[in-house]
Amino acid sequence: MEKKTQFSIGYFLLVFFGLLLLQNYFFMRHVQDILYSEFRKLVKEKKVDDLVISANIIRGKMRKGAVEIIATMRGDASFKEQFGKMKEEGHRLSPVRMEDADLVKVLEPNGIQYTA
Repeated sequence: MEKKTQFSIGYFLLVFFGLLLLQNYFFMRHVQDILYSEFRKLVKEKKVDDLVISANIIRGKMRKGAVEIIATMRGDASFKEQFGKMKEEGHRLSPVRMEDADLVKVLEPNGIQYTA
């Protein structure tokens, strides 16, 4: 008697969702949401770079030392410990954009690259 192999949709779904989780873990860009006041402090201290400014949001990269500034402003030492698991320099940040007519005037003298 011949043995038939049965295809189980359950195994297929298990493998499919497992691959999705792996993809999200390894390939998804991690973006740190920060307050606009924290963003302005990072700009003042020259701890951000490669900014892309759109109508609703700002995206950019942190420079070394940015995490310490945010942790100090928040008064939260655990923020630095939590962030220490990730690469700090080059890590993406994303503050919500506010109407700030002086933002470009602050970026240029600090040598921060940006596009709109």
